[in-house]
Amino acid sequence: MMQSHAGPVELDLMDAPPAQARRPWGVILAKPDQGSGAEARLEARVTMYPDRSRFFVAYPNGREDILSPVQFVALVLELKRSGRFLFDRKQR
Repeated sequence: MMQSHAGPVELDLMDAPPAQARRPWGVILAKPDQGSGAEARLEARVTMYPDRSRFFVAYPNGREDILSPVQFVALVLELKRSGRFLFDRKQR
């Protein structure tokens, strides 16, 4: 039989790192269907901390994903592999 220790749990809390200003990285665009004549559609705007420790992927529906550099690279590689997306580093 397991015994439960219902005593208070101590947490070792740390101060949050200072807020950093975000810099634009670029946008993720969905390629239009070939021959449709449509323009590429905005899928997400990407900003990042200047030290590139976090990437913020903001979608038109208001959702925002906060990604580590490794997660962001994995996302970009996955989207590139699909062949359905473009990346524009100049468009902010």
